[in-house]
Formats: sequence, C-alpha cells, structure tokens
Amino acid sequence: MVRKVLILSVLSILLSANLVWGATFNVTTPADFQTALNTAASNGQDDTINVAAGDYEPASTLTYAPTLASAEDFALVINGAGAGLSILNGLDIRQILEIYTANLSSDTNSHLTVKGIAFRNGSSASTGSGLYIETTDANITIEGAEFLENASTASGGGAFASSNSGTVAIINSTFTGNTGNWGGGAYAESGSGSVAITNSTFTGNTGSNAGGSYAYAGGTVAISDSTFTDNTTSGSGGGAYAQSSSGSVAITNSTLSGNTAVVDAGGAWTSSGAGTTVLLNSSFSNNTSGNEGGGLRAVASTGSIAITNSTFSINNSTSSGGGAYAYSASGTAAITNSTFSINNSTSSGGGAYAGSNSGTAAITNSTFSGNTGSGGGGGAYVQSSSGMAAITNSAFSGNTGSNGGGANAYSNVFAAILNSTFSGNSATNNGGGAYAYSNTGTTAITNSTFSINTATGYGGGAYAESNTGTVAISNSTFSINNATSYGGGAYASVPDGSVTITDSAFTNNTSSSDGGGAFAQSANVSVAITNSTFSGNTADSYGGGAWVFSSVLVAITDSTFTGNAATNDGGGAYAESGTGTIAISNSTFSTNTGDYGGGAYADSSGTAAITNSTFSINNATSNGGGAYVASVSGTVKILNNFLHGNTAASIYGGGVYASLSGGDMYLANNTLSGNTASDRGGGAFLSFSIAANAYLYNNIVNGNTASAAVSNGSDIYLNDLAGSTAYLDYNNYAVMNALGSGTVNILNSVDLNPRFVDTSDADSANWDLHLKASSPMIDAGDDSLVDAGMTNDIDGDYRFLDGDNDGTATVDIGADEHVYVASGGGGGGGGGGDDGDDDGGGGGGCFIATAAYGSYADEHVMLLREFRDEYLLTNSAGRAFVDVYYSYSPPVADFIAEHPALRASVRLALVPVVATVKSPAFMLAGVLAFAGLIAIRPIWRRRK
Repeated sequence: MVRKVLILSVLSILLSANLVWGATFNVTTPADFQTALNTAASNGQDDTINVAAGDYEPASTLTYAPTLASAEDFALVINGAGAGLSILNGLDIRQILEIYTANLSSDTNSHLTVKGIAFRNGSSASTGSGLYIETTDANITIEGAEFLENASTASGGGAFASSNSGTVAIINSTFTGNTGNWGGGAYAESGSGSVAITNSTFTGNTGSNAGGSYAYAGGTVAISDSTFTDNTTSGSGGGAYAQSSSGSVAITNSTLSGNTAVVDAGGAWTSSGAGTTVLLNSSFSNNTSGNEGGGLRAVASTGSIAITNSTFSINNSTSSGGGAYAYSASGTAAITNSTFSINNSTSSGGGAYAGSNSGTAAITNSTFSGNTGSGGGGGAYVQSSSGMAAITNSAFSGNTGSNGGGANAYSNVFAAILNSTFSGNSATNNGGGAYAYSNTGTTAITNSTFSINTATGYGGGAYAESNTGTVAISNSTFSINNATSYGGGAYASVPDGSVTITDSAFTNNTSSSDGGGAFAQSANVSVAITNSTFSGNTADSYGGGAWVFSSVLVAITDSTFTGNAATNDGGGAYAESGTGTIAISNSTFSTNTGDYGGGAYADSSGTAAITNSTFSINNATSNGGGAYVASVSGTVKILNNFLHGNTAASIYGGGVYASLSGGDMYLANNTLSGNTASDRGGGAFLSFSIAANAYLYNNIVNGNTASAAVSNGSDIYLNDLAGSTAYLDYNNYAVMNALGSGTVNILNSVDLNPRFVDTSDADSANWDLHLKASSPMIDAGDDSLVDAGMTNDIDGDYRFLDGDNDGTATVDIGADEHVYVASGGGGGGGGGGDDGDDDGGGGGGCFIATAAYGSYADEHVMLLREFRDEYLLTNSAGRAFVDVYYSYSPPVADFIAEHPALRASVRLALVPVVATVKSPAFMLAGVLAFAGLIAIRPIWRRRK
C-alpha cells in the first residue's frame, strides 16, 4: 500500500510540472514520413523520426516548417538506417527534404540533426535540392549522409544548411556529382557561430562558385579529415570555399586533388577577417586555377595565415601561386615545414606565393622542387610591402622562373634569405637561384648555399638589390653557377646604399659578361668584400673572381682570389671607383688570369690602394701580371705587399703596372721578386705624366725579368713624362730604367741579395719572401718614409723593430719586418732559427707554441704572436722579456716537437696563456705564464 502511494505521488508531481516527453516516429513510406514531420512541427516536443531502410520516392518535397503560432522550439532528429539503406530519391524533378524553423519567434533549442540518409537526384530552382535546412539560432548537424547527383540552380546542390548564430556541422558524409551555385556539393553557413566539415568526401561536384563545398561563418570555419576530388567551379574554390568574417579558418588532415576553378583557387579558397587561417597536414595535387592559387588561395585582412606540414604537387595557376597563394593585408603569411613539387604558375610563385602588405611574409623549413613560375620566383615568391619578407631553412632545386628561378623575396623594408640551399634552379631573367630586393631597407643573404643555378640575365646564383638601403651577403657559398650577363655567382647592387660580402666563398662560377664569381656595385656609398674566397671563377669580360664598383669606396679585405680568369681586365678582381677610394688589403691573389691586371685591376679617379697583400703566379695577357693600379688624377698607393712569380705576357709590368695622370703615386715597403714582363718592367712598370709625382721608398725589387734589352727595366721601369718627378730612396733593385723627360731622384738605393727565407722551389708560388736573419735588408730602411697608416708589416708584425739587435729599431726594406732572435732565431714571421744561410724552424719567434700546436699558422700561435708584437715589443720591459725567451726557447721547442706526449701536455699548459692574452688588461699575467713555460727547461735538461 505504501509503495502504491509513493508511485501515485511521483506521477502527480510529474504531471503537475507539465514536463514534455520526446516523441519518436518510425516511418516506412514517404506519406508516413511527411505525417511525422507535420506532427513534430506542432507537438511541442523534442522529436525523433526513424526512417526505415528502403527506397523512398516522395511525390512532393518533404517539409518540416513549424509556424509562429506553434512555438515549436524543440529539437528534431531524423535517423536513417544508413546512407546506403535509407534512400530518398527526387527523381530529378523535385527538392527532397526541406527543414525551416526561421518562422519561429525563437528556435534557440530547435537543434536539427539528419543522420544516415541518402539524398539522390534531387532537383530545385532554389537552394538545397537534396536537403535544405535553415534556422535562426539552432544548431544543425548532417551526419553519415550521402548526396548523389542532386542539382540546384541556386546554392547547395547537394545540401544547404544555414543558421544565424548556431553551429553547422557536416560529419562523415559524401557528396558526389551534385550541381549548384555556391557550393555544388554543400552550402554550410553560420552568421555568428561556427561551421565544421569533418571526415567527409566531395567528388565530382560542380558549382558556379565553390565546386565541392561552401562554408561561411562569423566565427570559426573548420574542414578536417576530408577529401575533395575532381570538383569544378566556374568561379572560385574548385574543391572547397571556406570563409570567416571575424574568426578563424582551418583546413587540417585533408586531401584536395584534381579540382578546377575557372577563377581562383583550384583546390581551396579561404578567407578570414581578423582571425587566423590555418592549413595543416593537408595535401593538394593536380588542382587547376584560372587565376591565383592552383592548389590553395588563402587571404586575410588583419589576421594571419599559416600553412604547415602540407604538400602541394602538380597544381597549376594562370596567375600567382601555382601550388599555393597566401596573402594577409596586415598580418603574417607563413609557410612552414611544407613541400612544393612540380607546380606551375604563369605569374609569380610557381610553387608558392606568400605576401603581406604591412606584416611579415615567411617561408621556413620547406622544400621546393621542379616548380615553374613565369614571373618572379619559380619555386616561391615572398613579398611584404612594408614588413619583412624572409626565406629560412628551406631548399630549392630544379625550379624555373623569371626573376628568381628558385625564390624571390621582395620587401620595401627587409628581404632576407637565411640558412637555405638553392641547386639546379634557372631564371629566364635575373637570379638563377634566388632574387632578393628591398627598396629602402636591407637585403640579406646569410648562411646559404647556391650551386649549379643559371640566369640568362644577372646573378647566376643570386641577385640581391636594394634601392637606398643595404645589401649584405654573408657566410654563404656559391659554386658552379652561371649568368649570361653580370655576376655568375652573385649580383649585388645598391644605387644609394652599401653592399657587403662577408665570410663567403665563390667557386667555379661563370659569367658571360662581368664578375665571374660576384658582381657588386654601389653608385653613391660603398662596396666591401671581407674574409671571402674566390676560386676558379670565369668572366667573359671583366673581373674573373669579382667585379666591384663604387663612386665612393671599394674595399677588399682579408680575402683570397685563386685560379680565376677574365677575358678582359681583372683576372682575380676588378675594382673601379669614380672619384672615390679603392682599398685592397690583407688579401691574396694567386694563379689568376686577365688582360690588364692578372691578379687585380684597381682604377679610380680618387685613391687606388693595395696594401698588405700577396700576388703570386698571376698572369696578364697585357699589362700588370700581378696587379694593375691606376688613378686619373688622384693617388695610387702600393704598400707592404709581396708580389712574386707574376707575368705580363705581352707588354708591361710583370709584378705591377701603376698608372697616374696627375697626383701622387706611392710604392713603399713592397717585395717584388721572380716576376716577368715580356716587354718592360719585370717587377714594376710605373707610368706617370705631367704634374704627377712617384715615390718609391723601402722596396725590394729583386730577381725580376723583362725582355733581353737592359733598357727595358728588369726590376723597375719608369715611364716618366715631361713635368713629372720620381723619388727613389732606400730601395734594393738591380736594373731600373726610365723613359721620358721627367725628373728622377735616386738616393740610398742598393743592389744586394735580399736573402729571402726560400726561393729555391721552381714553382715561385712556393717561395717564402720573408727575410733571413742574415738579410742586408734588416734595419736598412728609413722610418720617415713609412706610410703613416702602415705601422705593421704584411704579417701584422710591428713595423719598427730592432731586427739586427744593434740597439736601434729601424724599419726593414721590403714587406717583411724581421723579428730578431738572439739564439739562432729566425725572422719576420716566415721562419725561425737561422745559422746564417738557412731559415730553420720555429715560427717567427713563437717557438714553444709552434712546436706544441704543430704549425706556425695555427690560430693559437697567431694569437700569441699578436700579443708579442702589440704588447711586448712596443716597450722596453717587454722587449727584454722577449730577448730572454728567445735565448732559452729554441732548444726547448726542438725537444717538445720530438715528443708527441709532451706536445699535448704543453698545449694543455698553454690554455690559460691563450685565454689570458686575449685580454690586454691581463698582460702581466701573460708574461708570467710565458715565464712559467720557460721554466720547463730544467726538466728538459734532466730528461735529456
């Protein structure tokens, strides 16, 4: 009895609460289906309609349309037995199912779900010939459905789903052979909510716009794990069209292939306002666009675009972005960890186009191969009008384009190519590997490699330009590139800014014009080449290794030019300045070939200077085997150089040819030996005219040859025209001749054997022109004749040393300053101990360090040597210490060199020494450390 009372009480409470139970309808005929829809539209309940398996051919459109009066704000679920089991057929004459709740005053809870049903052969002059759903605020879900060969003259050929603020989701569904306006397969829209297409397939659909699907939302649009194949549109978005007004758009884990758009985006068209567009882990292949974006076209106004871990292959566009086109007006457009192969564009970016107006456009960690762009960037085009355009850690191979066969980076502010490789790319215009341009900012190529690229215009490997900013090439390698015009390896130009090439290597590049390795010019500022190497490059015109021009300053420093060739002038380097300065210093030129200036050609109306450099085994078919230096009316300076084994094959100046029309010419502290001229001036040919003065001070010009006639100046030939004056003081030479009526003043000159360390090798490239301890050139010069800027010799040793230990420090004649060694030491950085005839070993006085590290050229030895020259030899206490060190260290060094284990121990002991001398503030500690090393001498004696 108690139990019955409880049950009746519960029922009473439930009835009094006026709760509504959900209704379920099981239908087996079209008529039952429509009846269920009508009942559900007014019963005030959440409803479920189960559609049994079977083929349904409704006589009219099935309709669910609650009226305003019904207040039917309740959910509806339509369940089929499965897409291949419950089939609704419109027989190509009618729309199949229409669901409409927008008449309700509120449909917030009227969530609509259609599952497991096939819609076939629907036809409508309106939207959604297969399925039409429209709500105001409810959510819409289409799941496990099939849409086959439905046709609409409006939007959503297969399905149309629209909610003003709710969520629209299409899940695990297929759309095949449908036709419509916007969205041949499907149209999904949410005004302020979100749209998601998941695990769905779109094949062979056709739309006036959005052949496969159209998805629009005020919030997020997401397409994931879906496939779009062989869809077509006469507008944009052959496979998919996804747009968000203020949210984000994402396509992830999806495949788009064989889709076609007559206008834009063969594979997919995406657009976001302030949100982010993300393309992740997706594949685009064999898509075609009549305009931009063969595979993908992604645009954003203020949001960003990110394409990541995706693949684009064999896509085509008749405008920019054969594989992908990504553009954000003020946000970032970024392509990362993606692959682009065999895509084609008839404009810019055969593989990809990434652009931004004021933000950053960037390609990172991506690969581009076999792409073609008829415009800029066969592989990729990266552009930012007022932001940064950057290509980083990416690889480009076998791409073809107009400007930038591999890639094109363009920005008004900063264009950069970083840590990337370019191989086998070709440009029909400029920049075989890459083209980089900045209008008013910086163009930078850093840590990159360019090999076997070609350009029919400028820059076989790379073309780098800025209008009024800076071009900087650093830590990069250029090999076997070719340009039909300027710059086989690289072309760098700034009309009103500076160009720098630093720590880079140019090898076996060719140019059909100027600059086999590099072509660098700045009209109004400067060009600087530093710590770079040029080897085996060829130019059919000027500058086999490099062609360099600036009207203000050209500087080549700490660089090496080997085995380069130019048909015309400057086998190693061609340097020209209008009225500015050319400065070549601390550089090496060997085995280069050219017409004028086998090693280097330097021509300026201002100052042309070559200092602290070595020229060996260079050949000029005309004048200046080693170097050709000229100034019209300015200054020529040739200071502290080694020139040996160079040849002027047909005319003048085996070692150097220097020309001056008016102004001053200075040759001081040079060493010229073993050079040959077929006519005049085996060592040096100097030509100067009226109002020009030539000053030859402290030079060794010895052992050079010219033609058989003595009057042709085997060592020095002066072509001194009327009104000119030549001053020769403290020089060592054998044969000097002068032609002309100019004045020649000769003082304190001698003809002695300079006693070089080693000139015995038949190959003069192996000669060592440093001075033996017995050289008569030591302390034989005049300090007052040393150029004010040349306080160190060719090796960096301090210039004014007491090389003969007579108590007076005097400059040596020649490029080398001998370092005195009290007990059998050698000199000048070239050799060590000297018994009067042989150079011995020891490494320029740093005997123990040389023995320990095994090479005079080792960086640790050089550091200790610099410490000696800059901090010890410049004061009396330091020089006294050096004298003590030299008296004890040679035999210790010999013993160390013979015992590998001891060498290792000494290297370990030198660690704090090297660390200490890096800081001048700890000079005293360095001296004490050196003294500690000397203290091992008693140990050596005991062991011996």
